[in-house]
Amino acid sequence: MKHQYQCSGCKQTPIMGVRYLCSVRKDYNLCEKCEHNIQPPYPMLKIRNPENTPVYFEAKYTNHP
Repeated sequence: MKHQYQCSGCKQTPIMGVRYLCSVRKDYNLCEKCEHNIQPPYPMLKIRNPENTPVYFEAKYTNHP
């Protein structure tokens, strides 16, 4: 299955190179350039190989509602 993720910052589709997936916001992805420039407020998962994207993960933060 081939996924074409869109960068939530610059709208690049597909994201080429490393993709950053937000651990809090649903469907929030950034390309390398936007991750560096935007400095997201939440931890991001660095995905180098799309075939190794987690199907499911659970993140719990003490100071997040």
